[in-house]
Amino acid sequence: MNGLLLRVRLQIPPTTHPMFAGHFPGRPVVPGAWLLAQAIRALETAAGASLAWRHVESAKFRVAVQPGACLDLTLIQSGSSGLQLNISQGSEPVASVRFGTV
Repeated sequence: MNGLLLRVRLQIPPTTHPMFAGHFPGRPVVPGAWLLAQAIRALETAAGASLAWRHVESAKFRVAVQPGACLDLTLIQSGSSGLQLNISQGSEPVASVRFGTV
C-alpha cells in the first residue's frame, strides 16, 4: 500500500538559533540530525499522535539547508511496512528518509 499520509511546512530558525553556533562559522547550515528530529516532531504534531517510526532504513541529504528556509515535508506510506519522508524547498529536493515500521 502506498499513499500520501501527511504534508506539513517546517520553518527553519534564523542564524541566531544556538544550533548554528559552530555549524559552520561563516556559512551556517542546518545539522541533518536536527532537521530530522524537527521533521518528526512537526509530522507527529500535525497527526496528533506518535507515528510508527522504528528505525531509519536510509537517509539522503541532498543539499545544505540555510537558516530561515521554509521546507515542505511529505510523508508517504511506502509498502506494507515503511514510511517515506521527503523534504523539499520549493521544487528542490532537500532530503529523503525511509523509516521501517516493523
